[in-house]
Amino acid sequence: LETDPSVHRIFAVKRREKGFLKKAAEQIRFVKTLQRERFDLVFDLRADDRGAIMAYLSRAPVRVAKYYDGLPFWRNRLFTHLVLPPPVKEKNRGAAEQSLRIIRGVGIDAKTTVPKLWIAEQVGKQVRRLLDAEKIGAAPWITLNPFSRWRYKEWDHSKWAQIIAYLCMGGISRCHCCRRGKRRKDKGRRIGKDRLRSRL
Repeated sequence: LETDPSVHRIFAVKRREKGFLKKAAEQIRFVKTLQRERFDLVFDLRADDRGAIMAYLSRAPVRVAKYYDGLPFWRNRLFTHLVLPPPVKEKNRGAAEQSLRIIRGVGIDAKTTVPKLWIAEQVGKQVRRLLDAEKIGAAPWITLNPFSRWRYKEWDHSKWAQIIAYLCMGGISRCHCCRRGKRRKDKGRRIGKDRLRSRL
């Protein structure tokens, strides 16, 4: 995002402060930083309490979010405009489409669902060095992240093996599984074993 010409500034939430008073002081400084920007329009693309509160405290005259029926009543009242959720038959959409639906709800034309990545030259060189080190050539390849912060959201490894098989049938020569930590490495190995068995 840092090299995207459409992005003016990135606001990072610091979590390093310890102790209630220090954390409170840091949050106050963060809110004041947002208020100094004098935003005209703020979107909350999530459904958590923090985003709703920050949107309200930003003092933006127009605050937009998706309407949620099952959340505390005060959450929806922190916004000036609420976008109704899609009909039940249309709810099986990806995260990008869900966010774009909120943006379209106020008349902004958002047709493109595929994001454009702006990569700094230095970052591009670093990525190429990593790919060369892993001996990944110019042939089509894809990275997969079959993990989630919440384990109950994760697919079974056998289903990921089926996805990999499907991608390989479509011309993808190599699939790389993003993994970090013992649990994820173990699951990555199980996915690889299931994929190998499916080829036998």
